[in-house]
Amino acid sequence: MPEEELENGSINVALGFDVSLETPSRINQQALFNDVFVSIVRKDHPTIGDTLSLEQYTQMDHILISPSGSEHGIVDHWLHQNNLNRKIALIVPHFLSAPLIIAQTDMVLTLPYRVAEKFVQMAPLKLLHTPIALPSYQLSMTWHPLYEKDPADQWIRNLIATVGKQIADNPIPQQYLSNLEK
Repeated sequence: MPEEELENGSINVALGFDVSLETPSRINQQALFNDVFVSIVRKDHPTIGDTLSLEQYTQMDHILISPSGSEHGIVDHWLHQNNLNRKIALIVPHFLSAPLIIAQTDMVLTLPYRVAEKFVQMAPLKLLHTPIALPSYQLSMTWHPLYEKDPADQWIRNLIATVGKQIADNPIPQQYLSNLEK
């Protein structure tokens, strides 16, 4: 959570997942929508059909999206807790390069459903249920109270909240919700 940047005014609003776990009470927060993790592979993948087994998942090469360069994500945490691991073949810093790489390789990518859904519309990819019980999570908006009444800040927060509501109004299909961590 970019608490320092919000407090010193270098940013006015931040979007992030599960920020409620880290957000100090002096920072304002608004929940926008919930999401779940899914996996994508290229549409004509030679070994993956309409489903992805845990064995296939752990044996495949993975792409990890990591803006910070970290070599571990929530998937790796879950796998480690279950005495499993995966092979991260490539780490990319941004979401936008990942679908093009997936579309041309035999790798798999695990990412938020609402992002994956857009990638499947842009490239020859297929969306699959991830065979592990990852938790769902919430995207939230945070801002410093100093900017609570600023008209420009109110306008951008209202715009973000409106888009968040539009996203939330499109439900995630049940097939991707079936094995969520309780």
